[in-house]
Amino acid sequence: MNGNPFYVQPVDISPGLRGLAGSFERMGNRRRAEEAERKAEEKTKVIREKLLTAYRSGDPNQIAEVVAEYPEFAKAASIAYGLKTENDRAEYAGALRAALNDPDKMDEIAKNQMPRGAAVDPKRLIEIYKNDPDKAKLILEQELAIFGGEEWKAYRESTSPSKGLTSTQKDYNLAVEQGFKGTFIDYKKAVSGDIDKNDLEMLKLRTQILEINDRIATREAERKAKEAEAKETETLKEKKTKHLISGIDSVLGEIDKAVDQVKASPSATGITGAATSIVPGSPSYNLRRRVETIKANVGFDKLQAMRDASPTGGALGQVSERELNFLQSTITALDPNMGDKELIEGLRKVEKHYNNWKRTLTGEMPGIREQVKKGLGYFGPLQRPDGKVSTELSIGVNIDGQEMEIPSLVPTLTQDEVNYLLSGKEPTKEIVDKAVDHAKRRLNEGKSPFADEVDYLKTIAEKDWQ
Repeated sequence: MNGNPFYVQPVDISPGLRGLAGSFERMGNRRRAEEAERKAEEKTKVIREKLLTAYRSGDPNQIAEVVAEYPEFAKAASIAYGLKTENDRAEYAGALRAALNDPDKMDEIAKNQMPRGAAVDPKRLIEIYKNDPDKAKLILEQELAIFGGEEWKAYRESTSPSKGLTSTQKDYNLAVEQGFKGTFIDYKKAVSGDIDKNDLEMLKLRTQILEINDRIATREAERKAKEAEAKETETLKEKKTKHLISGIDSVLGEIDKAVDQVKASPSATGITGAATSIVPGSPSYNLRRRVETIKANVGFDKLQAMRDASPTGGALGQVSERELNFLQSTITALDPNMGDKELIEGLRKVEKHYNNWKRTLTGEMPGIREQVKKGLGYFGPLQRPDGKVSTELSIGVNIDGQEMEIPSLVPTLTQDEVNYLLSGKEPTKEIVDKAVDHAKRRLNEGKSPFADEVDYLKTIAEKDWQ
């Protein structure tokens, strides 16, 4: 020992430095995640504003243009309405097209061809058609514009005024749309180039045609480039999704093995297991190694890597983000020292949230009764007399023996009832009954009682008192 009374024993600070480095790395991960989330929110705001404008216009063509520009909206809308597969979406689009092509059979088509949980309620559609056929047709066209894809294009082509025209006549109509001022005969002459050099008016029209053709060619090239980019992005998303699912399946396999180990050797957990866990090859030793592997995949850094590697580039949806947060919170439940039953319960929790995360990646949603997805509500932010705003005004109810929260601000309320709730008063029995009936209907259709962006946009477009 050093005889110097002021001598200080050296201390190994490397563990602390490593911990500090880890903290900085996590901070960096958080900042990247926050930046990705901010960009996603900005994009969502732009999409929402464009969709809102299109919905308020009532023009299916405008809606179709926005959907074509942001295909992720159509995909999200399909999922929100229970159209989980491409076949579901195509079936719904086919039913919409059939109803538009043969309105007299709308009753039969709505009842027999529209899938369960379709965006348009068949009973309501039939009632609207009986009272206002034009309005029913417009609703069908708006739905087809969102979900139709190629069906929408085919429908527009079949109903286009230019159907049956020659290619030259169609080109002329397109040129007129782009600003051409001459007649059809002028157009054919200008395109041919057979023009007297002294005919200044025709030369001017020829120049105009060439400029229009250049603009059309440029737009077509931009459209094809955008389509190619979208296809490449979709391919990359699919690759990322497959990679993530492969990793998730690997962890789920480890969970099953851990559960089997616990069932085979219950004494490997608890105090007894802790005592023998230092013996290599013992059941408790092997179990703890496997649990450590699972915990490593539920750690902050690993889950952040999953966020960054997600198809959306770190900007997860509300449900996906919630499932990853749940996974993070399950670490404390993975402790073999707690006992066999507790450990199995903890492993099953991890398994549940991993499966939910997997289902969000494959386009499915976790069980509606498991998720409470809140957001803009059906009407968006509504001003209250006290200056604050409300979107949903959730109430707790019992539906089919299960306690759950549902919104009280639902589309089936009258304006007076909405104003009554916004005044801060307790919901009346009539309001609660309407909210419960509305929630039950959506649950039976496989939807959440709470509105998503599609529900919000449709409600404010339809409510004339909004």
